[in-house]
Amino acid sequence: MRTTIWRVGLATLLTGGVVGAATWLVLFSPVLGVRDVQISGAVGVPADEVRRAAGVAPGTPLARVDLEKVRVRVAALTRVESARVDRAWPGTLQVSVVERTPLALARVDGRTVTMDRYGVVLGDAGPAVRLPCCASSGPPPTTPPPGRRWPSSRLFPTG
Repeated sequence: MRTTIWRVGLATLLTGGVVGAATWLVLFSPVLGVRDVQISGAVGVPADEVRRAAGVAPGTPLARVDLEKVRVRVAALTRVESARVDRAWPGTLQVSVVERTPLALARVDGRTVTMDRYGVVLGDAGPAVRLPCCASSGPPPTTPPPGRRWPSSRLFPTG
């Protein structure tokens, strides 16, 4: 009987130790930490800019990376329409981006800016850009800054 109690106690202790070590390894140790942030889909947006926006320090335990927060930070870049973030064990964070495509030009305050399909201002258009130009029903007082949406009522007046 005494031998059985010792065996059960020892097995319980060893099991607890293994579970504790595995928890530490996955959640707190840099052993399974971020070693690489792979960027895909970025052509016009520099990969380093996407990495900086992701804001994940090397060595951060991969299991503790908040994928939604990283996705929101990357998607906040002006030239990024959407982003997806995934873990690739043992130490890679994969960030896939879909870039905004300039579809139209708008002229405001002597400036020509590019916009995407949602009316998001992407920035000043260069002289070589050839896109359709949107009419404006009385330009807003200032051009929306890059990344901000142009009011559709100004671009496509209904009345």
